[in-house]
Amino acid sequence: MTPSIREFRLAWRVGRDGYRYLRPSSGTAVPDEPERSDAPLLISDGYLAYVRQRTRRLARLFTMLGVAEVIWWAWLVIGANDGLLSGQSLECAAALGMLVVFWLRQAFANWQARQGGGVTELSTFLASGRDLWPR
Repeated sequence: MTPSIREFRLAWRVGRDGYRYLRPSSGTAVPDEPERSDAPLLISDGYLAYVRQRTRRLARLFTMLGVAEVIWWAWLVIGANDGLLSGQSLECAAALGMLVVFWLRQAFANWQARQGGGVTELSTFLASGRDLWPR
């Protein structure tokens, strides 16, 4: 089994188990949630600067890996005469999809750090195209 498929299966399993844990089943009692204070979360500016720098660096890494993956996929399809639906081509497309998700995650974390570290929604982040590239 290729490493990317193994990683995908592991991530799928972890996500499924986490979803089962978070979703209450009909016959069991839901544990009490701890009380949350409405006070704003105080995060130091130094830590937010570190998070912005780290997420910006990782987003650039995932961008470069994505460009290399697109070049590799184009070479497979055009240069090696593999079809668009060949096994290697689909594996490259899956790897590119994972890189895009990793990049989006870093961009979202960078945006949250720019907003002051508070809890924000993904829909607010995606509403503006200017926020997609980490600054």
